[in-house]
Amino acid sequence: KASWPEHIGVVDGVLKYVAVTVRTSVYYNSATGELLPLRDWLADDVGAPVGDADGLLESTKFHGSGSLQRARLNMELVDGFLSGCLISGAVALLVLMAATLNWIVGLLATAAVASVVVNVLGFCRSVMDWDLGISEAVAGMIVLGYSVDYVVHLAHMYCEGGKQSYHTRDRRVQFAIRNMGTIIFAGAVTTMGASSVLFFCFMVFFFKMGVLMATT
Repeated sequence: KASWPEHIGVVDGVLKYVAVTVRTSVYYNSATGELLPLRDWLADDVGAPVGDADGLLESTKFHGSGSLQRARLNMELVDGFLSGCLISGAVALLVLMAATLNWIVGLLATAAVASVVVNVLGFCRSVMDWDLGISEAVAGMIVLGYSVDYVVHLAHMYCEGGKQSYHTRDRRVQFAIRNMGTIIFAGAVTTMGASSVLFFCFMVFFFKMGVLMATT
């Protein structure tokens, strides 16, 4: 119910503002893709300058109980996440090429890192039905770091096999898995075990971070 003291502002006997409450079909926790068109429509139509209006109406303002601000913050974080992925991918490529001293292995390892990130985010979208939002953007950078950590050790050990008289690809793969596979698998198990604790959190952010870390 509308309460007129909250919606009609009279200061010193002069009408200063009038608030109008409307109900839309967009929910409070709707995805950013649904909130942004509403915000743009309000900015273009409701928030547009109204002119003199006989001296009674000078300007219009609108708000969405925090939903529209959250959508804007969400978009900024997603843009930052995508930019961070590009920058991190370039840095990871340089690190992998420096670690392996082989540009072909460096490119393949970088492609492996990118495929891990894409598959994890694809799992969240297709299986968990999550949009790319604040939680996914923050946790996605952690996923990228884990992906590089696992790949760089295998790639480095693969190239190290050439120095140990393993000159064929099959022998190098066997050498890398034999010397580094157990360590990487143990690291993956401990990471999954640590992230599984987050499944019991009440805050959605920590639950999503746990899922992202475990699926990596």
